Amino acid sequence: PEERRPWKKREVLYLAEMYKLLKENDPLKRPVFMYEPGHRGAGSLAQLLPFQDISAKGCYTNYSGQKNSRVSVRYSMEQETEAIKICKKGIPFLLPEMFQQPEEKELPMVEKWVKHDVYCGLANGAKGILVFSARRRPNFTAWEQYINAYLETAKVIGGELGQALLFGKDTTDLEVSVIEGVEKIEFKRRDITKTYPSISVKQLVWNNARYVLIVNSANTPVKAMVDNLVYGSTVKVKDLLDAKADNFTAPEGNFEVELAPLQAVCYK
Repeated sequence: PEERRPWKKREVLYLAEMYKLLKENDPLKRPVFMYEPGHRGAGSLAQLLPFQDISAKGCYTNYSGQKNSRVSVRYSMEQETEAIKICKKGIPFLLPEMFQQPEEKELPMVEKWVKHDVYCGLANGAKGILVFSARRRPNFTAWEQYINAYLETAKVIGGELGQALLFGKDTTDLEVSVIEGVEKIEFKRRDITKTYPSISVKQLVWNNARYVLIVNSANTPVKAMVDNLVYGSTVKVKDLLDAKADNFTAPEGNFEVELAPLQAVCYK
């Protein structure tokens, strides 16, 4: 059963016993996972994570009233990664939504929502993605739009980007800063208010290449500068998320990035 409650001793005992039995009896040594509800914070997650291998709580942006505040994905991943730091174990997963029907006028936003939430989750620590859910539901006519958007991102992540995210080395030596547009955005939920940068940045080194994933969580365009590259370099730069984008060089040691609302780019 999902959503075991850390303040219920018998439920914690149940989870602990099930974890022990699974580990003792599963010859394939598969990871253990239990769905955690979206409102759980790091403290609550950390109490049950000793009896799980994957940390994944619901990140249902639209369903939870954060449709126009998608930086909530960043907050959600932050709770998981903080819980993992506390427990010193666990693999963070993003668990985005695919079940709530948007208004008719919002249907063109589905692809943008999906791509933002997936790439924002990855930029903030996710090592896996589990979508809820592929089931066809009554009155959910946006199913095809959602599944196509998730499948498109899966094709990208299934390639070298996914390998870099799983096995690459984190680095922060490049400077990525907003030079035009909003620099900070606010996340609010009940009694929680937090301020985050408008862009999430993930830098990786893998297989003799550099990867820079940048995600704009603002509802307005921003322009960012990627700086501190080698001056005079003729190394080719390409965006892995846009097959139509032209390769370019950055001989001045920097380049500008124009990001539409909720857009993600990943430069190799």
